[in-house]
Amino acid sequence: MYVSMAADVVSKHETMNPCCAVWKERYSKMKEQRTALRQGLNIYEQQIGKIEAENQNLKKAIPEEGLQADIEREKKQKGPQAQEMDREVLLLRTHVSERETEINRHKELLERENKGRF
Repeated sequence: MYVSMAADVVSKHETMNPCCAVWKERYSKMKEQRTALRQGLNIYEQQIGKIEAENQNLKKAIPEEGLQADIEREKKQKGPQAQEMDREVLLLRTHVSERETEINRHKELLERENKGRF
């Protein structure tokens, strides 16, 4: 009985109308193309996401780079004499800070001596 049912199914497919067979083949090709198109679209959307994320990162970096460029431009405009003056100012500030520390230390010593006398 099972053999006859299988033979019936095979015979049904074999006796398919030639026009239907052409349409069925076209449908299967279009289905494959549709699947390939969806896969391509998914890849495309992933790439768009990556590019948009990179674009956002670059937009965040623009102000920082602008500030850095401004600093570099100012350094170039100042020239070597101005840079030398900046170094001297930094050196003088360092000396002043050291002297203030020394003054504070002497004040503490003086206060200790005055407390010891009284």
